[in-house]
Amino acid sequence: MKLPLLLAFACTAFAQVATPVSVTTKVPCSNAAGPKIAPQSFVDLERRFNDQLTRFKDPIDTFGSARAIYLRDYGLMISSEISLIQTPAPMPFRQEIPKELRAQVHERKLAQLPLLKKSMQEMAKTAAMTLVAAIGIQQYESSGLQVAVVVRMVYLPYEDTSGLPAQIIVQANLKNAIAGNFQEEQQ
Repeated sequence: MKLPLLLAFACTAFAQVATPVSVTTKVPCSNAAGPKIAPQSFVDLERRFNDQLTRFKDPIDTFGSARAIYLRDYGLMISSEISLIQTPAPMPFRQEIPKELRAQVHERKLAQLPLLKKSMQEMAKTAAMTLVAAIGIQQYESSGLQVAVVVRMVYLPYEDTSGLPAQIIVQANLKNAIAGNFQEEQQ
């Protein structure tokens, strides 16, 4: 009994002694001069975008809740992860998806793209108006703040993704977003 205990103490004698970590001063991330806005200000935007995505005639499958993120001196970004339709998945009684069903899934997803883009633009405009209300109506044209809505698509391994994007970004500065002028990028 004494020998294992003695060996355990002997092994710790050769262990390295931890050196204390030095304390550093905190450095601010930026010298942000833009308005501070509470994150709770955008909870309604998140809820609205979630509702908007689930009201399509062919329902979109959302993976988690939309998130609105405000970056001081940049602007507001809303992001979501979705499947363009509620995609049929293999099941115990249907181990493999038939080719006809695969083709239908692809066509339905292609048909959803214009609706999704329109919905994203509407959401970006709503987000811009919400941000303008938070910073003050007089400052928005010269603020330089941006609004972006980003949607990332999720696909099942069997799906044909030709012609379907992995991600869509709709963005504009506040002035253009309120006017409905957006830049769109598909990746």
